[in-house]
Amino acid sequence: MTDLNGASIPRKSAIHNVLDHLVFETICSCSAIVNPTNPAIYGSINDISQNYRKPDYDINILIQNSGYSANHFRKLFKDTTGCSPLSFLHLLRIDYAKALMRWNGQEISLKEIANQSGFDDPYYFSRLFKKYEKNLPASI
Repeated sequence: MTDLNGASIPRKSAIHNVLDHLVFETICSCSAIVNPTNPAIYGSINDISQNYRKPDYDINILIQNSGYSANHFRKLFKDTTGCSPLSFLHLLRIDYAKALMRWNGQEISLKEIANQSGFDDPYYFSRLFKKYEKNLPASI
């Protein structure tokens, strides 16, 4: 398959592999992640990074399964990553949405981007996107 300029367009599976790799690189290079010494927090980071695109993914179940109280878990998570578990999930989803926009441009609707990024509601996605991307260029 080629685009209008004759350049080849990678298949969807290749695009998803690249996007997954970009998310992994983002997590690994995130300067806020210090040293995941707590196995429960490290496992939670892995769980979120593997399941963030699922719209029915629930942070509260993750917290309940950790064995910590909700407040203590959130404190440990924030001490490790620099943000709350919910913010971490939102940041991953927003980064994925931005990558989808870069790869697909005008070929994909906002609703599709929201759904593929793990958001059920495109309006909620839009509000969060604006919140996290305040200085986003108009071209994206």
